[in-house]
Amino acid sequence: QRIVYKDSDGIMTFDIENTFVRKCEIVFTNNSWARIVVSSKTRKVLLELQSKYDAVTAKHIRKLYGFISKLADGDIFYYLNENNVSSAERRIAYDCVKSTNNDFPTNHNRLSRYYSMLDYNFQYLSYGFDAIAENVGEKEISKRVCRFCGKRHPEVSFNKIAHAIQDALGNKFLFCNEECDTCNHELAPVENNFMKIMDFRRAMFHIPRKETTRTPKVVGKTFIIKPDNNGYPELFIMAESIPRGIDRSKPYMFHFELKEPLTNESMYKALCKMVIDMLPSSELLHFKNTIKWIVSKGDWFSDSLPSILSTVTPTEKILYPQPVLDIFINNKGKMPDSPYCTAILWIYDIAYMFVMPFVDVDAGRYKYDYDLKAHWRQMSQLVRINHWSTQDSSNHRLSTPWINWKVDLSHSNIHILPKTDSIFKDCFTTKFECPDIGMPSFSKDGI
Repeated sequence: QRIVYKDSDGIMTFDIENTFVRKCEIVFTNNSWARIVVSSKTRKVLLELQSKYDAVTAKHIRKLYGFISKLADGDIFYYLNENNVSSAERRIAYDCVKSTNNDFPTNHNRLSRYYSMLDYNFQYLSYGFDAIAENVGEKEISKRVCRFCGKRHPEVSFNKIAHAIQDALGNKFLFCNEECDTCNHELAPVENNFMKIMDFRRAMFHIPRKETTRTPKVVGKTFIIKPDNNGYPELFIMAESIPRGIDRSKPYMFHFELKEPLTNESMYKALCKMVIDMLPSSELLHFKNTIKWIVSKGDWFSDSLPSILSTVTPTEKILYPQPVLDIFINNKGKMPDSPYCTAILWIYDIAYMFVMPFVDVDAGRYKYDYDLKAHWRQMSQLVRINHWSTQDSSNHRLSTPWINWKVDLSHSNIHILPKTDSIFKDCFTTKFECPDIGMPSFSKDGI
């Protein structure tokens, strides 16, 4: 939870901080955060704080005790002063709380070494991991300037909530204040390119969507996913598409290909737009050409773009229902042979690592993959993941997204039916009909 208090003389806010970092049942503390045990001592000092400031805060101070009121004695929580802690320190606290290993010193030291290295090498920003809303950019509407078109209020409006990652992908907490309503609408097709890549996963993982909990309908070339009566996913596969000789009594890998085509470059643009939405405003001046490329509609072609790296987590569980975006800004001078900005999107059971292209600081040095080999080795070591697959983002040709997924027919929500079944009718419909246009007659007057 994020709980905010302000006072004119600083006495109350000092008293709140002093209570959490010194008076509670403390396991570990420094000047800006503390690991605290719920106990009679912790409850007592928080009730005293509540009693002292109940009237002047119009009972808002009760949120502090309310936070621990549903916790049992012996439970652990962290207090952090958000003005003074880094993303790395917040991640350490969050991961320590999540850990099933009760050896706190070992966990804390291990995580400190890991996140401290990220924080030492980069300006490290992490969003979405702790389910706390992040609204990046100018809070006052009257002062806002759109990051994508450069227009100001009131020339453009800022009435819509601009999700940095589409809410259909599960994002409930990451927003950009500086994306005007016009650009929010016009850039939706760019964002949709990444959603197409995620369609199969978000349906099978039953990712909650805006105003509904029903799984989305997804149509492929040889399959369809539809919600059942309770809104959960049902997968229907054409029997004719299953290769001969497969033992259906055991789980087997199947190649699922979707219908709607896209380009690898368009997917890359969607990923980069997420980063632009969540960057600190002070950094945007370095990304002017990146933004021009994102908003371009076929009038910007690069001869080469760096590849995207992807990895699937070695588990069948969904680890990131809320997407997590990590941004690494190379502005500390510790990584002289690395690009200015790298990012990782963690979503469901997969991660995408990519470099932001066209950044002025890079001066075109990282547009080819061979210039990034050393950087990818360093990043793989820093994030402790060595198995990455490469996706060619320079490919401008349309192709249909696909996914290899394990099919287990013992699950009641998976069905094998003949392709003549009416359930597959949408698999055979075409979205666009090409009219038959005759060739115009030749005329020398037109030369």
